[in-house]
Amino acid sequence: DTYWFFPSLAPNEHISRLGQVQVTGPLLTRARVQVVAGGSAHVRNITSNNLGEHDDAGAGVFTSTRWQATDALTVNASLRVDVDPAFGTEPTPQLGLAYLVSPSWIVRASGGRSVRAPNYVERYFNTELARPRGRDLGNPDLRAERAWSAEAGTDLYLPGGLDVHATVFGRRTNDLIDFALLTPADTVFRAQNLLEVDTQGFELEAALRRPLASGALLLTASLSGLDADLGAVDEQVTYKYALSNARRLWQASATYTDERASVGLKALRKELLAGGSYFIVDARTSLSLGRLGFSFEIRNLLDRAHSDVFDAPLPRRWWIAGVRIGR
Repeated sequence: DTYWFFPSLAPNEHISRLGQVQVTGPLLTRARVQVVAGGSAHVRNITSNNLGEHDDAGAGVFTSTRWQATDALTVNASLRVDVDPAFGTEPTPQLGLAYLVSPSWIVRASGGRSVRAPNYVERYFNTELARPRGRDLGNPDLRAERAWSAEAGTDLYLPGGLDVHATVFGRRTNDLIDFALLTPADTVFRAQNLLEVDTQGFELEAALRRPLASGALLLTASLSGLDADLGAVDEQVTYKYALSNARRLWQASATYTDERASVGLKALRKELLAGGSYFIVDARTSLSLGRLGFSFEIRNLLDRAHSDVFDAPLPRRWWIAGVRIGR
């Protein structure tokens, strides 16, 4: 990979290699209980003019159980134990429950633990090449992120082709990794472990499918929201990514299809945790003529200026055309 950020500077050039193997097999198969287990291992390596040369290896074993406790209650449980030089030996259990209240109503809940090792960019970025003031700098002493998360929700499949889904979720992460200016006098964003981050949120989704005389209409709408608490972080600390998620995200779409063609619109409004918002509309149409298929999309139909992080501009209005040949 070659990344050329500044025309006046040499590009970052990386050669990444990954080898992995996984074996999975059944331990128990009965009418109401299925248990599988396995193991995996990997080796990874990078040679880079910016990150240097590094290699790691890791392995893990896992088991997963699906138990049909009753006709209505399904239990899914899993446990994985990984060994990795970035975090040592770590277990990651998961548990999920789903209860069929009626043929059209499901309630569900799940929770578990996760571990994420710092990647090569977070550990070694800009450690080999000199970069301008204000650029990111990796930290080889980073600790792995560890998190507990849980969610609960319900799914309704109503008459008339209406589906409704609702979910609430929460996550507590220790040692979240981000690039930060620790004091106003700092000129380099250095990779750091945050103390603790609590995230809570919700998702609401609805879809309506309506048959029409010559085709079908699909309408969808969704709303998600979250809030993040960075804990006891000094107010003078500036982070790059910790607050780059959407505080509110509205999405809606309308698509008409028949035997040969489809046409649709999709709209999105995003409000960022760090402030700012934008509204985007995309349009798409397609046509099938035997073995030939044609499609055309216009992204950012309203030609809005917008960005997700650091005021880096995302594309204005642009288009994609496609041709498919096949059965």
